[in-house]
Amino acid sequence: MSDLLLEKHLRESKPEDEVRTIARVRTLTVLPRLDPTRKGSVLPFLREAGLIYNGRDRSIINLYGASLVGANLQNIILQNVDLGGANLQRANLQDANLEGADMQVANLQEADLRGADLQGAILGAANLRAATLIRSNLQEAILVGADLREASGITREELEGQTIYLQGATMPDGKVHP
Repeated sequence: MSDLLLEKHLRESKPEDEVRTIARVRTLTVLPRLDPTRKGSVLPFLREAGLIYNGRDRSIINLYGASLVGANLQNIILQNVDLGGANLQRANLQDANLEGADMQVANLQEADLRGADLQGAILGAANLRAATLIRSNLQEAILVGADLREASGITREELEGQTIYLQGATMPDGKVHP
């Protein structure tokens, strides 16, 4: 990755440039091979390097479909990061800052989101089945079509009071929100 950053000028590349494709493929190839702790060190590196959110065009490396199964992402700061379609099943996201993150169709099944800040996060059609949401901040989050069956630490009433869109979401009790 350092060669792509320093020699191939990844940060200055355009969306259609081959260097971005190479960086994405390398990232998506290495993630499934890493243990949970090492997976947790890749994302801060990518963010600090300005590769997964750089303020201009959201991201240089698209993490759609990234395998972060079981990753230890406790206390991570991923504000406004695009994790749409990522597989975060059983990930430890305790006290993570995911404010404004785009996690549409992400798999967060059995993820530990205790104390996570999901304010303004986009979780449309996300799988949050059996996720732990104790003390999670879901203010203004979008949960259209999300699956929250068996999610713990949050009630239907709390979801209705915090989130802004719940249409079609399956609530922790298994009932679909109108």
